[in-house]
Amino acid sequence: MADAKTFLRRLALFSVPAVVCLVVMIMIDPFNFFGVSHVVPDGLKSEVSQKINYAMWKMLAYRQDPVPNLLLGDSRVADLDEQYVEEISGVPWTNFGYGGGSLREAIQTFWFASEQVELERVCFGVNLHTYNANNNKDRVSEVEAALRNPLLYCVNANVVTAAGKLITAMIMGEPEPIGRPPMTREEFWEFQLEQVTRVYFEGYRYPTEYHRDLTEVAEYCLGHGIELSFVIMPNHVELQAKVGEHGLEEAAVQFRQDFIHWGPVYDFAFPNTMTGDQANYRDPYHFDEDFMQLIVRTVWGTERDFVRILEPEVAAAAAAGEDHAVQ
Repeated sequence: MADAKTFLRRLALFSVPAVVCLVVMIMIDPFNFFGVSHVVPDGLKSEVSQKINYAMWKMLAYRQDPVPNLLLGDSRVADLDEQYVEEISGVPWTNFGYGGGSLREAIQTFWFASEQVELERVCFGVNLHTYNANNNKDRVSEVEAALRNPLLYCVNANVVTAAGKLITAMIMGEPEPIGRPPMTREEFWEFQLEQVTRVYFEGYRYPTEYHRDLTEVAEYCLGHGIELSFVIMPNHVELQAKVGEHGLEEAAVQFRQDFIHWGPVYDFAFPNTMTGDQANYRDPYHFDEDFMQLIVRTVWGTERDFVRILEPEVAAAAAAGEDHAVQ
């Protein structure tokens, strides 16, 4: 009996830190998983937590306000202003663009959203470097695991990191910078153009799994009356030239041929006066506000000056032997 009491006392003693940590995590709740505490302002959480794990921030928010129209992709999609897209298209959208996002995450998020609401319109933002078997980052699975088991949320490394940064920000009065490294615009441009692009393109592999997964997405959309489209985001011409430098011209052609089987493709990634002007970009990958609005007015409006629209019918005609070139 004495041994049992000693064991229970020790168990209770060792449980205290775990209980305290659990209470702290529920109180801070960096990604609003529990939604019962408002100790930390949502504005501060958005500034800190979202940058630590975009997928977790946006997916957990979507549970509270599911919208049937989705924007899916990486940071270029994240740059599309939801309100402006709604203004031009006439319907509300949820922007599931994740900084540094992969196509794997976009596809997983599509299926996650399809379980929350009956989808109506879905638009994927894509580029050759995301249609790449070596670009397979996955932050979505840990969110889905946390939704199945809330304890996993409390011990998740990103959640713990975000909680620490939020506590520090509240003590210091402002959050520490997260994201872009301290460089001049010229230095950051060169860093993105050379080092980041090398990571994406040197080990490029044709994404057989992505092809299969997107085929399943397209079939699901067709069967459920969901409007599916794709936007090839407008890289600067210096970045477009890297495709040839890395010997990926055929991969770029195959990339476009694959996508036009699944839905209309709005292709902005070709040399023109918009993609050739550095003033329209923050770095070789990311366009400015004016270019963003042009994209929106093109995809959801009537502008057609700086886009090539590739329709599924082009692929069907090519299969029938007609002379339709995909550039």
